[in-house]
Amino acid sequence: MRTNTDCIPYLVFCLALVPSMVKAQPSLEWFYKAPEVNGTPYAYGGIAFSRGGLVYFGTGVDATGQPSDLLFCYDPLTNQVNICSQVPGSPRRHGVAFTIGMNAYVGLGDEGAGGAAFADIQRLNGNTGYFDLSYTFPGGLRSNAVVFTINNKAYIGGGNNAGLDKNDLWEWDPASNVWTAKANMPASISGGAAFAAGGKGYLLREGFTQFWCYDPVANNWTVKAPFPGGQRAGSSAFELSGFGYVGLGDGFSGPRKDFFVYDPVANSWSSAPYIWSSYGRFGAMVTAHLGKAYVTGGYDYLSTDFDLWEFGPVAPLTTGVWVQRPFLPAPPRDSPISFTIGSTAYLGGGTGTSTFTDFWAYDPDQRVWTTKAALPGSLVAAAAVNGKGYGLRNTPTANFWSYDPVANAWSPRADMPVPRASTVAFGLEGKIWVTTGMANSIRLNDLWAYDPLTDSWEQRASRPGNAVHAAAAFALGNKAIVLGGNTGGTTTATSLVYRYDPASDAWASVQSMPFPGNVMNPMAFAVGNIGYAGGGALGGSLQLQNTFRVFDPMSNTWSSMPTLGGGSRLKGAAFTIDGRGFIACGSVGSSFSNQRTNDLWEFQPAWVTVAPRVFLGGPFIPGSGLMSAALNDAGLVPLTDPYAALLHPRPGGDFSHLYGGLSAMTGNNAIVDRVVVELRDAGDPSIIRAARHVWLQRDGDVVDMDGSSPVRFTLAPGNYHVAIRHRNHLGCMSASPVALSGTAASINFTSSATPTWGTDARKNVSGTMVLWPGDATANGQIRYTGSGNDRDPILLAVGSTTPNNAVSNVYDLRDNNMDGVVRYTGTGNDRDIILTNVGSTTPNNTRTQQLP
Repeated sequence: MRTNTDCIPYLVFCLALVPSMVKAQPSLEWFYKAPEVNGTPYAYGGIAFSRGGLVYFGTGVDATGQPSDLLFCYDPLTNQVNICSQVPGSPRRHGVAFTIGMNAYVGLGDEGAGGAAFADIQRLNGNTGYFDLSYTFPGGLRSNAVVFTINNKAYIGGGNNAGLDKNDLWEWDPASNVWTAKANMPASISGGAAFAAGGKGYLLREGFTQFWCYDPVANNWTVKAPFPGGQRAGSSAFELSGFGYVGLGDGFSGPRKDFFVYDPVANSWSSAPYIWSSYGRFGAMVTAHLGKAYVTGGYDYLSTDFDLWEFGPVAPLTTGVWVQRPFLPAPPRDSPISFTIGSTAYLGGGTGTSTFTDFWAYDPDQRVWTTKAALPGSLVAAAAVNGKGYGLRNTPTANFWSYDPVANAWSPRADMPVPRASTVAFGLEGKIWVTTGMANSIRLNDLWAYDPLTDSWEQRASRPGNAVHAAAAFALGNKAIVLGGNTGGTTTATSLVYRYDPASDAWASVQSMPFPGNVMNPMAFAVGNIGYAGGGALGGSLQLQNTFRVFDPMSNTWSSMPTLGGGSRLKGAAFTIDGRGFIACGSVGSSFSNQRTNDLWEFQPAWVTVAPRVFLGGPFIPGSGLMSAALNDAGLVPLTDPYAALLHPRPGGDFSHLYGGLSAMTGNNAIVDRVVVELRDAGDPSIIRAARHVWLQRDGDVVDMDGSSPVRFTLAPGNYHVAIRHRNHLGCMSASPVALSGTAASINFTSSATPTWGTDARKNVSGTMVLWPGDATANGQIRYTGSGNDRDPILLAVGSTTPNNAVSNVYDLRDNNMDGVVRYTGTGNDRDIILTNVGSTTPNNTRTQQLP
């Protein structure tokens, strides 16, 4: 199974970076909060502090561009923001704020550009919640001062008045209202980022990398390790768990959103999680509060609405719950393309303030975005197969491109014959498929398949029903699901869902999405054996949706799930990585608008894993504990699902996620064939709850499509019968239900100690149990004589008048010993296997698969 023991940048701070640290930094991330807001609290150059159970922020420059005297408060428990108070005196910006005991204090600052500065300190009474006392700062008028608190005393200094920067420092004891002048700073400053930790104060000088420490016992300043983030103005700072965090600001090449963490014991810096906002900011309001930190406001040279960010413990991945993950570190957008290769997702393009061509890779384990080679223009749809991504442009020529993640390069491929917009694409059974969309204002329902091996397109059966654009699609095992879309006019949508089977080139209607299901531009993905769809705009009203539904192909039903992560949206990206679903970007709000986002949400469905072990009697080598891998050695194991036609309509094994699986498995792990693993109902084992078509290795291990992991099913933990089936062997099933969970349960069908359902469900070969071979007709029976027997098909394969012939280099049901050759007579023939298994002295017998 895939593991990662490396350090995780921006998530878990690696002790190797700072070996002298005496305690570990906590694992923290930034999370976007969307509180209920009363008022318009956006501001920059304001103040923030923590008092009681609330976070206070305000003053500064408000949304109208004028200084403000308002204080807002945020309650993390209710996720609400309200106007809480007004600071006495004139509106102000660039003031200071701090909390000592139950009381908070706000003061200094100025009236705005060209306005007067202040020298007051106002007390916010912790008992009454009102401002009740005013103090005079002995250092005189000033704005852009810095403050930190140590042992219930405030230290205020620096700042500017009338164009003159200050370097003084004053200690204030609010209990006695005594001010004491302290050692001057090493240089005069106007602004800076300050915090206290371990009984000392720390200050990053505005516009420099100089970092100073003040010791109140020695009453002196010392120079510490320089700030590694480069020169910047308008930075912010806070302290958590004894560590100082400094970041944001204007790096003179634009606003920043990074943070760095300072360890006072080691006197060292390391990278901290960056804020997930779309853009950086300076002059933000920042404070620590009850073990977390909060950031709001700030200025980024762009029109910015109110936002609020929380810095706290990493969100655990909880079954059935959406959790925030690092936002795309790029502008908000809708209609981006996305696909998954291996354990990495790729996303890019889309529309926002412009049409984007940037391209990013996301690692879900390290939770890191990495920029990649730019898209070859504006892509309207994309999908991946066989380890490469493919993207479509809505242009007459040069409209189809492939992406190689190893070379990190895009290359042109054969043009799609009918380019289009607002279309869908999916990777399925080794090909890229494109259907629906709009070309020259005409809606489409045609289907095209691209074969990477021949670099060519082929038109296949059109999707039934009305032509649509703005639909959604995903591969579900060996089939595809296409749902929703706009059928005509601005607000006309559909709830119809269709399933496509590439083996038969046929479409079938499946259960429609439940109301409200008439949607356009929804997002959809598959995890294992289950499909998911959510969001979109409701036909008729165009109201954005936050519904989230799950489709079970075994029961052909839709059911409701918790609402979509991030709320209502449409035109987002949807993808799957390692059994987890993701939604990113899109347009958000209540109706069609230009309000776009760059967020990312992760969903972990309930899942169970099982690690079966089984031998197929045909290729089994007695005494070796292995099977022959002759089919794989000869390159005969197909890249398409062999069960697509045999076991319709059961879902297959996520072939589109396979990347180099066959060639990567060698030796005892070499592939023998695909097998079907079924989980059946504990009470009624005739009910198949889920099925996966996965790999069988020489040593009997049944593994998922990555070639190493136990087989995963998107089902709730519980008790299930486990069944194994093969295309020309009789399947078997556990006699009793097996308790399954996220931890893989082993079940060894090669051992006689493992009881199975029915009578003689397996064959005993010198103490090793194997599946009965010889079902050349794949009907669950082995017959040597009579109607529907398995012998005659072998004779027909070699020629009824030439029984001594052999058909070589084939992947065929009639090849019972699975050596790649169909023989009726001679050594290693496939006919004798049938006779032996029904009984050489009882050729008229029938051996029947022991499955309910």
